Amino acid sequence: MSNGTNDGGAAGGSGASSGTGQANSLSQLASTLNEVEQIINILNEIDNFTSRSVVCEIDNVCGYTLTYDTNSMNHGGLGSSLPPASIANNAVGVFGAGSSGVLVGVEGYVTYDIGDGAGSKFIVHFDDPEVGGNSADCSVISSPIPNIYFTKSIAGNGNNGAHMRYILGRLNPPFSLRAFLNNTRPSGFNPNAPTTSLRSLGVTSLKAFMKV
Repeated sequence: MSNGTNDGGAAGGSGASSGTGQANSLSQLASTLNEVEQIINILNEIDNFTSRSVVCEIDNVCGYTLTYDTNSMNHGGLGSSLPPASIANNAVGVFGAGSSGVLVGVEGYVTYDIGDGAGSKFIVHFDDPEVGGNSADCSVISSPIPNIYFTKSIAGNGNNGAHMRYILGRLNPPFSLRAFLNNTRPSGFNPNAPTTSLRSLGVTSLKAFMKV
């Protein structure tokens, strides 16, 4: 995974900027109502950790509900504010993590299932090391349709309560025709199978063929 800001999927299309705008609005909502209480609780629990901690914010504007799947910690552990069991579309999820030893920092991954029916997953990574700068990244994995999504990550500075922000959005059409054909190719499709030309069937025009 790369650090900093990422664009998920290599296919062409538009909509990333508008989706990010939606996520900006959602991030502002995270400082109101119950999100304020969640963030305050996370910050209050920082004293339970030894030296490093992060507050992770997931902004979901992908059109599907995210459902918690797994987590994996390289250093440290999750706080009492655990990753939400689910994050609805146009909603924000917040959780905390911190170091649990001396001179080790905190680093880990949290994975969510994307409810698109295709098995897609969204994985976020955070790292607040004892020595060096903070980093955050995210991506869509295990998906046959990654080109319809975009991802962004922002790593905040600081040792305690560093704000890590992740955005999962959906690109607006048009998509790449090549990517679309690859994604919708039926199971068992053989590109090397013999073909039959329309001309060999005596068809002289597409219009005539459509009338057959």
